[in-house]
Amino acid sequence: MMKRSLPAAALCTVFLSAACGLAGAGPSGSDGADYPAKEVRILIPFAAGGTTDLLVRTVAKGLEPRLGKAVVVQNKPGAGGGNAYNEVLRAKPDGYTLCDLSLPFAVISSTRQNVGFTMDRFQPIGQTYRGAGVLVVPNDSKYRGAKEFFDAARDRPGDVEVATAGATVSGHIEMERLQREYKVPIKPVPFEGVAPALTALLGKNVDAAIVDASKDILSRVSAGEMRALAITSPERAPYLPDVPTLKELGFTTLTLSVSMNGLAGPKGMPDAVTRKLETALRETLQDPKVVATIGENYIPKQFVGPDAYAKTISDLQQTYRQIFKR
Repeated sequence: MMKRSLPAAALCTVFLSAACGLAGAGPSGSDGADYPAKEVRILIPFAAGGTTDLLVRTVAKGLEPRLGKAVVVQNKPGAGGGNAYNEVLRAKPDGYTLCDLSLPFAVISSTRQNVGFTMDRFQPIGQTYRGAGVLVVPNDSKYRGAKEFFDAARDRPGDVEVATAGATVSGHIEMERLQREYKVPIKPVPFEGVAPALTALLGKNVDAAIVDASKDILSRVSAGEMRALAITSPERAPYLPDVPTLKELGFTTLTLSVSMNGLAGPKGMPDAVTRKLETALRETLQDPKVVATIGENYIPKQFVGPDAYAKTISDLQQTYRQIFKR
């Protein structure tokens, strides 16, 4: 017996219902209204154990109670940030795969070379950290001050080595500019993050390191493990008031090694997801436990949200495009 087919209107209803079901399937609806429905990942473009690693893990722990789901941190160093950032940008823009967007590092990498990502593909969520770089030596180093250190670099071209957290971090670029613009033949040596750079420094494999003047680094300086020779901010830092700036030492344009980390995801995330993450991040950075761990000197006094962080990216792109044209 021949089966009676459904009327056309009924068929349309079935197909529309199925389509709606598929659109809302998975861990979160397409509009992000029920976000998050599963754990969230944050990728870091540096090795474990450094300043950024501590920062992101602290932020992730603070986000968990505010999002109501686990926030897992994964280190993906290498390829000028490409290993971490390209994985994020290949992910579905649903808010479940995020990254630490480390500036100026990401801008330098994508401006200077082909790393597979461009800054316009990120959706900034908010800034988490701002801190200057610092030039440090082991406490028993023969270099007692910055002038002595740079004089030695001039006297022995290429022999004085400075560890950096990577070939495209701002500290490394400043050391290259020191060679090019001020004729100080220092040798920057890139590593895949702060932790391996410090290992090389304390193992006496390099003469100095230029790293973020983070709370961890300051505690090592205070403990007598390392000595700070110079800081990279335009003015002296309140947490290292006796340490001169590179600008004071005569390198007047070397003021760009200031890290500005933030949280970001791939462009195209639903507005509801971006708003939830922004709110959760804002609250996290006001949490006294988070502030105590990161250090109040490193968290922006006024929260820097998506639009302001996007402007920071744009400004940095213009600056480094000019630098790399020289």
